[in-house]
Amino acid sequence: MSKPSNSSQTTERVLASSHGFFGFFKEQLQQPASQSAILRLLRSTSQSLTPLVSLWNTRIMSMDERACDEPENQVLPGIGAPQIVCFSPYSMWRLHSTWEFTVLRALAMRGAKISLILCDGISSSCDLYWQDKTLPWDRCVVCQARTTQQARYLRTPFQWISSYIDRAERARVQDWVASLSDEELRHARFEGQPLGDWVLGSVHSHFRLSRLELNRPQLLIYRNYLEGAALTFTGMRSAIKQLKPDSLLLFNGRMSLTRAAMEAAKLDELRTFCHERGMVYNTLALWENERCSQYTQRREAARSCNIIPLTIPQLRASFNWVSDRRRGKNLNWRPFMKQQRNSAATLAQAGIKMGDAFKLVLTSSDDEFVAEPDRNRVFSEQYLWLRAILDWCQVHFTQKIVFRFHPNTSSESWKFLLKQLPELCEESHNRQAEPHINFKIIPPSSSLDTYAFMDAASAVLTYGTTGGVEAAALGKTVILADDCWYYGLPFVQSATSPEHFRSLIDAAPRARVAPDLYISQRAIRFIWDYNLSHNISSRLIRQKSLHEAVPRYRTDEPSSLAYGQDAGLDHITDIILQKRPIYEVRPPVPVAVEAEEARQVQDFLGTIRASRVLD
Repeated sequence: MSKPSNSSQTTERVLASSHGFFGFFKEQLQQPASQSAILRLLRSTSQSLTPLVSLWNTRIMSMDERACDEPENQVLPGIGAPQIVCFSPYSMWRLHSTWEFTVLRALAMRGAKISLILCDGISSSCDLYWQDKTLPWDRCVVCQARTTQQARYLRTPFQWISSYIDRAERARVQDWVASLSDEELRHARFEGQPLGDWVLGSVHSHFRLSRLELNRPQLLIYRNYLEGAALTFTGMRSAIKQLKPDSLLLFNGRMSLTRAAMEAAKLDELRTFCHERGMVYNTLALWENERCSQYTQRREAARSCNIIPLTIPQLRASFNWVSDRRRGKNLNWRPFMKQQRNSAATLAQAGIKMGDAFKLVLTSSDDEFVAEPDRNRVFSEQYLWLRAILDWCQVHFTQKIVFRFHPNTSSESWKFLLKQLPELCEESHNRQAEPHINFKIIPPSSSLDTYAFMDAASAVLTYGTTGGVEAAALGKTVILADDCWYYGLPFVQSATSPEHFRSLIDAAPRARVAPDLYISQRAIRFIWDYNLSHNISSRLIRQKSLHEAVPRYRTDEPSSLAYGQDAGLDHITDIILQKRPIYEVRPPVPVAVEAEEARQVQDFLGTIRASRVLD
């Protein structure tokens, strides 16, 4: 037998050594003690590659993009100029960063001194990549390259958050996270601050869960979010101390990194503005000293205006919003269903005859708000509210209930509900035809039109979904069980306890009745004051898709950003520079306006009914 050649011997040795190396690496990854060290090594490697990636981006940039590096004529901030810091860790979502960087440039042109701080991979888990997304090892490099390109294209100078975190602080944070036992994660405190609470919402959203079981995968993710939040908190404390800003601008404020930055600003009593997409397409909304998931100030402003009738243009805008949502048009998020015009046919598919009396239950997609401390006060969890309704059904067997589960309920949350409330599964699969069962289940995956059920229902029971406001706009009796954004408003019946909630169901209409004009008017006013009056649009920004927006101005010629050129941009900068209040009370109107409002609302209700085939 001939001996193997030198080349094949070499190949065999290489293969053997490579198998040995990768086998060793795989074995090390399976060791819990090695996982965090290896992940930190990969993240450090990705951070070190960032300059190379940026250089590669520069080489392939177009002429227009390369021009972004050229200096431009800007208004230099004078002595005493307002200082605005913006922390933007999620700039890869270009819908938000296009607004954000444009606003910063406009502020600079109004004489403010701006500082933009970007994230350079300080968190192993990130709100950009939740569980249903892929998690490439180089995701931080890709994100940094794209956000760098975005900042340069919009000519916004920036710094990295890590420039405010020295090695000793980084090591201290890592040691703190490593020292926490699994039982301590949920209520972990760092420098006396409740970081366990701050990151809870991101962990819920990461897994799309209404309740966390805190098993091994969830514990690892929780640790990652804690480390990122602690580093952000440390870095932003240092940045605020050095830059001494007057205001902080943030996206969202709910997600872990921006929440940590917002809490750091609170310690210095620094005014914070959070921005998010508005309630209609291609608009921006602002919150002052509140996260986008909070609503106290905006709700109170809307409540104070609820006694004031709307003008004709305001009414039309509110009518359009209600109609658009029914058609899945002009939304700030993806539509969850396609309107089915024939309501009678839709009800028939659910086994409901026309004229049948029933109450409609509308659940909420709650993984994004379940961690908010000012929610779930009447019922500690949404499934307990559902349990109370199911128990009520057993006692009031002559009344029918239709449960329409929110189409955005994740599969994980739906499995949890089925586990807690087995009647839901049993009813939806095996017991629909039994005559003594007085409730119907429309699961999240159903394509049946929610509005068909809403139109035909005698009353609507809700846990805070937007559908509750829409039902009230139709003049329906709406019973609200969660302390949400429209809790306590005059167009809904707000439960104060489980017992009170059950008594409200008892008193609700048993059959469909004529729309209540008072309820409809007050709900439509609230739609304007809460949902629409704070939407800010700009001709300088064009939204292309769910997460993408592009500037409609020449980035190399910023004159269109000057004050007086765009009303929307002026509105935003005036609020941030404290030249205009974020919430404004509508002025009183003549008595004749209220009478005209009532007539317009009546006509609108007739139009809604005519658009459906109900009888």
